Amino acid sequence: VKGVDITTVECDLQDFASVRKAGSTLVKLLGDDGLDCLGLNAGIMAFPDKATKDGCDVQMQTNHLSHFMLASIVWPLLRKAADKRGEARIVSMTSISRKMPETPFDPKYCGKNG
Repeated sequence: VKGVDITTVECDLQDFASVRKAGSTLVKLLGDDGLDCLGLNAGIMAFPDKATKDGCDVQMQTNHLSHFMLASIVWPLLRKAADKRGEARIVSMTSISRKMPETPFDPKYCGKNG
């Protein structure tokens, strides 16, 4: 985009250490101005039941847990933007699979080694 500075921050949602590092990087980069909008979007599905190196179900960590972690790390940036400019927001995207009631949720995916 012409006239816009874009900075890429790497973040592997299947690795909590990477999410923490990305969050810390954002805090360092945006600490003075805040963050106006955080978009959370990941959409993996139909992966085998396996755990990440953090011990969580790969889909649960990628699509939910890492989003929550990142949002909690950058929350002060969102507050700062809201205080300075009147608003800030988190936009969390989902997929159509949430409308599939025939696939019951299994609580085992919320724990370690989902």
